[in-house]
Amino acid sequence: MPRDNWWPTLTRAERAALGLIILVAVAVRIAGLTAESFWVDEAASWAFSRMPLGQLWGEIYHYEPHPPGYYSILKAWSAIFGESEAALRSLSVVAGSLTVAMTFFAGRLAFAGEKGTWVGVTSAALIALHPAQITYSQEARGYALLCLGVSMVLVALAWWLRHPETLSDPGKGERGKASLRSRQASALFVSGLALAFWMHFTAALLVGLMVAIAILVLILQSESPWRTTRKFAGLGVLVVLLWLPGLALAVIALTQHLTQGFWLKPPTIHQVVYGLDFLVGSYGIAGRPTTQAIAVAAAAIPAAAGLLALLASRQWRLALVLLAGTLLPVTASVVVSYVVTPIFLPRTLLWIEICFVLLIACGVVLFENRLARVAYLALLVSLVIVLELLAQHPKEPWRQVVATLEQRAAPRDLLVVWNHYGHVPLQYYRLAEKVEAARLITWSSGGKYPTLEEVFTPRMEASGPELLSSLRKAEQTSGAVWLLLRTSKGNPAVAPSIEFLTSVRGDPETVVHFRSGTRGFDPPFIVLRFPAIPE
Repeated sequence: MPRDNWWPTLTRAERAALGLIILVAVAVRIAGLTAESFWVDEAASWAFSRMPLGQLWGEIYHYEPHPPGYYSILKAWSAIFGESEAALRSLSVVAGSLTVAMTFFAGRLAFAGEKGTWVGVTSAALIALHPAQITYSQEARGYALLCLGVSMVLVALAWWLRHPETLSDPGKGERGKASLRSRQASALFVSGLALAFWMHFTAALLVGLMVAIAILVLILQSESPWRTTRKFAGLGVLVVLLWLPGLALAVIALTQHLTQGFWLKPPTIHQVVYGLDFLVGSYGIAGRPTTQAIAVAAAAIPAAAGLLALLASRQWRLALVLLAGTLLPVTASVVVSYVVTPIFLPRTLLWIEICFVLLIACGVVLFENRLARVAYLALLVSLVIVLELLAQHPKEPWRQVVATLEQRAAPRDLLVVWNHYGHVPLQYYRLAEKVEAARLITWSSGGKYPTLEEVFTPRMEASGPELLSSLRKAEQTSGAVWLLLRTSKGNPAVAPSIEFLTSVRGDPETVVHFRSGTRGFDPPFIVLRFPAIPE
């Protein structure tokens, strides 16, 4: 067998390079792991992981486009490592670091010999330092595990594209390394695809499209298409069996709450450009749509070089798979958002960065001179380092909000949280313990600090008139009114309440006004304080 397989067959230099890259990946993911607060979705991960499994698996489709796979894993993880920010986020650190290793192997399998080594090192280094990959490897969300699952699938596909005979010739299956590697590839394919499907409902469509193209390519290049088809049919059955409960939940989710009231809207052209800018790694640094489009076009240049390198090496099949993994999910996500239901959200497409980076890394083989390859690798790594240094990754400042209320809120003050989802991070940071319960009256829970079940009950979402009515009834309090919003002040559901409070108390103080430039699809985060009524 050629020296292009897995860890046991890597040279000492390759092992050293991979080990160094993984150490760097772990270091940059640990650095600043707890520098910022949980944002609301991370706090939701904590809340879901604390639910009894029966409740988690029986009700999650009411509130989330995520199956319970990640939350169940996080539940087990937190039972071992605790519920601190570092402990909950560390699961993603591990997943992100393993993704770097899988990306190395996928790149290593792209070419034989020294060329494969260069592609593996280049792709792993870029994923290790990619700004968005680092960010979501530091979040208590399932996106890092989604990327890990896809990277495992890509390793298997890269192996089969290099060794298609292991799919169609069972005579080689009973002896030799080819059979062993093919069985390992099958295990990676099944487990990786099931993992990806368990991380997000949209993965079945978006990851599935890339895999479908790859399987079609493998069948067409096979000397025995029927045997290859049967092989993938069997693997597909295993994936479905591993994912079967999630498939049932996906069907329920698509026919109930998520298609009726989910917060996403069909993307504008600006939002699509922003999403592409985020996915290529410039992470919103470019600012305006025009400069974002330029950044996307600039990132496409090294990807085109990689495509050229693959075609020049007659590896059009791998080129097609990587191109499909880069472009098809974005296109499908936009189309489905307009035709069926909105699903376009850049972070759910985070995994396509692996395909894109592998495409870029293949460009290194265009250079025959080793010095030129080193220069190309250094240029790419320098660019992603600069992007990481310039990129800002702010998260909603819930710690700051709790600390401010602890310091400034008076016993007679009223706290109004809109919408109910905003209660979750306040629970995580134990606001009720730090501020007397008498000072916390919320419109949505009868004047009590809400329980977890109340927080995740969709009926708690009040309409504009209901919220205004609650505030009018609360006017007997002479204390200040704190209004915590995860929406714009012009939202029709809250604008009348702001107008009413302004009319009876005067203009509010803006205590917090936060909007993450790197989360362009998320609502602004605002805390207003309306003055107390003088006694």
